[in-house]
Amino acid sequence: MAGENQSNPLIDLGKPVEITSLELANLRETFEFLTNQLLRGQITLQTYQSIVESLEQRLARKENERYLYESGSPPIII
Repeated sequence: MAGENQSNPLIDLGKPVEITSLELANLRETFEFLTNQLLRGQITLQTYQSIVESLEQRLARKENERYLYESGSPPIII
């Protein structure tokens, strides 16, 4: 397996990974919804923080994919 060129079918290296305006709008709506739920006492602060952390991790993965594409590096398979 060493030296084999592995690819990740979930990452399209043919184009940069970008956050689209639709994704940004969805994120904005999600944060507004979560904040309102928190302020109304319908979710706990811990739940809010957990969801926000998950969203941050997704954004970080997208940014990492974009960096790998722009640098010409192959995706890292874990």
